[in-house]
Amino acid sequence: MIDVKVLFESRIKDADFVNWATDRERRFRFVVYQGMPAMEEKIDSLDLSVRSRNCLRRAGYDTVNSFVNDFDRREDFLRLRNVGRRSIEEIMMKLFLYTYDNLKPEKRKAYLEKVREMN
Repeated sequence: MIDVKVLFESRIKDADFVNWATDRERRFRFVVYQGMPAMEEKIDSLDLSVRSRNCLRRAGYDTVNSFVNDFDRREDFLRLRNVGRRSIEEIMMKLFLYTYDNLKPEKRKAYLEKVREMN
């Protein structure tokens, strides 16, 4: 299983946010900016495990934006063949980090604050 805290700490340099986001029992909601050029990249750019990547590919999704348009909630992922709770968690966390990484550095803090407000 993915160690979310380690994954977040390696990419997000805001320790308060990392502690807040990884200490929660509730679901983690976040915004994905679909207009970003990075959303047109292949799903390989999310750095998913083979199982998660293959689940998306078999369902016909080849770009990040192609599946983001169809999935608003975690439950939407359950209709994919061979997708389990761990794969869903991995896809969601990698998508959050991908969105964060592709923002301009000056917009990242505001993005994290927006995520806090949503939760």
